[in-house]
Amino acid sequence: RFYFDVGNVLAFSYPEHWIEVLGDYIVRVHIKDFDTSIGNIQGFKNLFEGDVNWKAVIKALRKVNYDGYLTAELSPYRTHPEMLAYDTSKKLDILNRM
Repeated sequence: RFYFDVGNVLAFSYPEHWIEVLGDYIVRVHIKDFDTSIGNIQGFKNLFEGDVNWKAVIKALRKVNYDGYLTAELSPYRTHPEMLAYDTSKKLDILNRM
């Protein structure tokens, strides 16, 4: 079984492809974004700030009937770190509506 990380996979491949390949083997999903033009650890970004095709990822998760949690794995803001929780909540609502 797998803990699948969308942002980590984008560094090397398309997460939506691997979601369909792994299907029922996915136990949990970690989400963050990734900027492929940076291509290293500095490329990890908050949701919607990178190159993840979120519509394709959500479509693939639905196709394999994933109904577990999406765990946001993000770094807090330098100033007002508590705002990350509010912003991430709003972005998760957007993902849920895709």
